Parts: sequence; C-alpha cells; structure tokens
Amino acid sequence: MTSYIGVDLHPHQQTASWCETETGETDTVDLKHDREVVRGFYSSLREPAVVGIEASSRAKWFGNMLFEMGLSYLSAIRF
Repeated sequence: MTSYIGVDLHPHQQTASWCETETGETDTVDLKHDREVVRGFYSSLREPAVVGIEASSRAKWFGNMLFEMGLSYLSAIRF
C-alpha cells in the first residue's frame, strides 16, 4: 500500500505528517535539516511512498534527495 506524506519545508527544519491508510492512525514529526537525519527518516518509510512538498524556500536539495532515494514527490515549486 502506498504511503502519503505531507511536508511543510522551511529553511532550517521541516514538519512531516502522514496517515497510516491501513489503521487510520496519524503522526507528525519535526526534523532539523541535518541531511543524515532527514535521509534516515525517509529511508525508513515503507515503499512505495509519495511525498507532497509545501515549500517557501530553497528546496532543491530535498527534491534531489527524494529522487536519489527512489521516492516520488509532488511540489508546487519547480525544482
């Protein structure tokens, strides 16, 4: 089953929220932009996962990281 994660991306941190579609359980996590911590979180996701990004700042590094990890992402900003 596909996981859907919504991400509010800011210059120094991000907030990721998701819903487990099987159980209806929701959760949220705040991540500082330490690339190893961020990469660790997203690599722990069940595949396939789709990440929706709301960004008001530079987010190219984040889109590139998700792409390198093989995760799909949607964004209103063109990377």
